[in-house]
Amino acid sequence: MSIGRTVTDFTRSSANCETSGGARWNVLAAWAWALRQEGSSEETARAYFAEFVAHVPVLDTGARGSTTTFTQRGVGDVLVTWENEAFLALAEMGEDQFDIVVPSVPILTEPPVALVKANSEGDEQRAAAEAYPARWRGWSG
Repeated sequence: MSIGRTVTDFTRSSANCETSGGARWNVLAAWAWALRQEGSSEETARAYFAEFVAHVPVLDTGARGSTTTFTQRGVGDVLVTWENEAFLALAEMGEDQFDIVVPSVPILTEPPVALVKANSEGDEQRAAAEAYPARWRGWSG
């Protein structure tokens, strides 16, 4: 895992921001990063964003599809995805297949989690469903 890279290292591939929640975060992170650069303006941010989008060879509908396209089909130079997707891909493909690079300015995302009563009526199912998000800050069950 490499840490400390900048968003300019990630102008390569992502999911489609029109269909993927994770891709929306990717786009917002790239836009925010571009606006925070010294001497930046909305015009330079737009130019950076246009470059970011132009480097995406395939717009998959979601993070899983993008990961499959990148890891199994070999499309793209860089995959911008959720941390858990990256670690799952390492586990599936082998740690020597690619590197995980964490940007120097990451974005914190907190997707909502819901417990569906009808799907967790048995004691075992409910315990598993509650254990999954229990480690997250703020989970009240």
